[in-house]
Amino acid sequence: MMKKTILIAIVAAVLAGLAPLADASFLTIGNPGNPADPRIMSDGTSGYGHVQYTYQIMSYAVTNAQWNAFIQSIGSAQTSTYTGDNKPVQNVSWYQAAQYCNWLTTGNPYKGVYQFDDNGLFEGADREQALLDYPDKLVYALPTEDEWHKAAYYDPVTDSYTLYANDSDLPPVPGADAMYAQTRPYTGPWNVNDGAEEQNGTYNMMGNVWEWTETALGSYRVLRGGAFDSPDPYVLSSAYRHYIAVPHGQFDNVGFRVVIIPEPAGLTLLLSGGLLLLRRRIQNQPTQFANSTPMPR
Repeated sequence: MMKKTILIAIVAAVLAGLAPLADASFLTIGNPGNPADPRIMSDGTSGYGHVQYTYQIMSYAVTNAQWNAFIQSIGSAQTSTYTGDNKPVQNVSWYQAAQYCNWLTTGNPYKGVYQFDDNGLFEGADREQALLDYPDKLVYALPTEDEWHKAAYYDPVTDSYTLYANDSDLPPVPGADAMYAQTRPYTGPWNVNDGAEEQNGTYNMMGNVWEWTETALGSYRVLRGGAFDSPDPYVLSSAYRHYIAVPHGQFDNVGFRVVIIPEPAGLTLLLSGGLLLLRRRIQNQPTQFANSTPMPR
């Protein structure tokens, strides 16, 4: 059931800067300053989901059709293992997903939240600077792990977290509510709008494809949500945090969705308050690599 108190809203595609995603819908995730999830994760950590600001997240993962519009515009070519316009894109590295966010923001895959040099080497990420540099644009990014966790598992009615994104501590029904537990030969992900609507209006934050987050863990990036080939529903839960991947890796069970930061009405408040959203520098690394070892099943 969709929670009204989280200020969920569909963002009109006519908003400035949204032309590349004219067929996408976004949800506003409110309740800024919500508590963190006290649950102890599978890796022994805790405290995820606390977000100080309002933001917007895509209802669905980025589709093959949306991705193809990007790569065609920059004269590139790339093919998902599992084709179909409305299936989630796969075989996209973290670097490529970051460049997609930049392209949505500025039309230039090297300029936006994520800085790349003229040779395509990644130099760092700076959300605050992007908001200052592009005040008249919607600024797109990969969700941080906290943003992702909140959108999936936070229940604003109880001001607490559920184990699964279906507003309960009971696992979703595989193949009906969520796509997971497939056995070989895999048929792959279903369409991004298939399955049950989750508690905050999203789809397929439980299974279908793992999703990149912006959050770094050493030289790796955190993935959340599980995939069509995840055998155990626990992997889809708010307690599971074991999957990390190299940012240049391309996998047939990994995709992504994007956020708009901050929610447009809150931009002036955020900047006038001097809130540092994210500012970090990461050493230069190339953005284009051959496919790496497949994700463990």
